[in-house]
Amino acid sequence: MKNSVTERIPYDWFEIDAIEGWLDEHVRQGLRLVSISGFGRAFFVPSTGTLTRYRIHVKPERGISHDDEYRATFADLGWEYVDSINAQADVYQAVRPDAVEINTDEEVLRSVIDRVVRNRRIGLIALCALILYWCYQQFQISYLDAYAGPYDYLLSNGIFLLFDLLLLSAWIVLLIAGFKRLRNVKKRYLLQREHHTAAEIKRRKRPEKYLLIACSTIILGCLVLFVFFNGNDDERIENNPCPVTDLSVINPEEYANLQPHDIWAHSGSYLLYDYTTYRRDAEPVEMPANWSYTPYHYVVHLRDIRITAWVEPYLREALAFETDEPWQQVDISGWDEAWYCAYMVTRAESLAWVNREFGGIEDLPPFRQQHLYLRDGSTIIHVDYNGATDLYPRLQELYGR
Repeated sequence: MKNSVTERIPYDWFEIDAIEGWLDEHVRQGLRLVSISGFGRAFFVPSTGTLTRYRIHVKPERGISHDDEYRATFADLGWEYVDSINAQADVYQAVRPDAVEINTDEEVLRSVIDRVVRNRRIGLIALCALILYWCYQQFQISYLDAYAGPYDYLLSNGIFLLFDLLLLSAWIVLLIAGFKRLRNVKKRYLLQREHHTAAEIKRRKRPEKYLLIACSTIILGCLVLFVFFNGNDDERIENNPCPVTDLSVINPEEYANLQPHDIWAHSGSYLLYDYTTYRRDAEPVEMPANWSYTPYHYVVHLRDIRITAWVEPYLREALAFETDEPWQQVDISGWDEAWYCAYMVTRAESLAWVNREFGGIEDLPPFRQQHLYLRDGSTIIHVDYNGATDLYPRLQELYGR
């Protein structure tokens, strides 16, 4: 429509005093309301007549069952129906200077508004509970079930945790603003029609601006991180020697039995650390119920941590998370720290975290699980081995530098 103006209604539909003040402001600007969309957008055109005024009629019940009666009655009082904000609020325009005021009974109006405010508060409380539950679920899944502790979590997800906190802060701002608005509506006298001010509009836009900034920052940050790390994650390493003794030295017979596809290594980069993994797996043994296992494996995890102060706390977490068995600190030349642990374990115990039933698993013999952690400055190496060789008598020989 030529010369038309479209604006979003900046208030909740039940704040009739503020909406009426907002419409009166457009009247003074020479604009006339012609329609309202279902998304709360008002359409104005230049006014060709004298100044008019608008009133919001709040119906006792939602729906259109008595709309014809309302419109006929208000037409006799000098008011013309313009459009509906929703199923319970209609907008009328005065067509005569002597139009009789409508919605003059504050008590009736308040009874309708109070019910709406109460339901809105219940909705905000439910949203608070949902957000808290979501936070708990993220903590439970991402932290408790998958990471050794807070330093392990921060190393892998530190920057994304900042994004989550930024979004959570924006949610909190919106929730506080919502509760304050409802309290304000509850306290004020709705028929005075003096609530619409420039300062109030500015306050209304502030929480929305914070949410927009938070969401934009999160989207931009995720895009930057994706571009920065894309191609660096899970990069296959060819002919790159393991930084500590390989399985070919520890047990040449086991190494000789490996197939080429069972010998691989890959590396990647996160914001706070770089990692490399070297893995050697025996050929899988097929079992009943369509599952298989590898009789032995040799895995070396290398992690270079960029924040030096986090290195030792992370190592303590990793030791506690890896196993409940006692660790033994050993002295290996060339390393700041070395920790060794060995224990017997059954296949059922090693696969208990999968929470599945495996046929024939009770017939498999127990095996010796061995772990070795080495630290040199900000570099931590974890050796995970469950083959036939006892590493402990040869630790200095194999891993000394």
